[in-house]
Amino acid sequence: MVSTNEVKALILDFLVNTADIPSSDIPNGDIKFASLNIDSLTLIEMLGEIEGEYGIQIPQNFILKDITIDGMVAYIVELLSAGKSEGRYDTMLESEQ
Repeated sequence: MVSTNEVKALILDFLVNTADIPSSDIPNGDIKFASLNIDSLTLIEMLGEIEGEYGIQIPQNFILKDITIDGMVAYIVELLSAGKSEGRYDTMLESEQ
């Protein structure tokens, strides 16, 4: 089973090393992707990396919503623990609001 910490580490690694976001700009998982000023193509690239790593499919418009890093991590862990390869994002978005 994939841990929350493992998924979060993958996302943070991408943000710091691929998207060139300084780690100091990511103080915690409560920060929203939108506040990091990452362009949508880079976010879609991140989704592709996550999908490739875990063999899941995440709707591209999921990342364009106003979601936090922790919200995305919870969504991915939920997909993996349920054994789903494709998830619904509407319920996760509701919990973020």
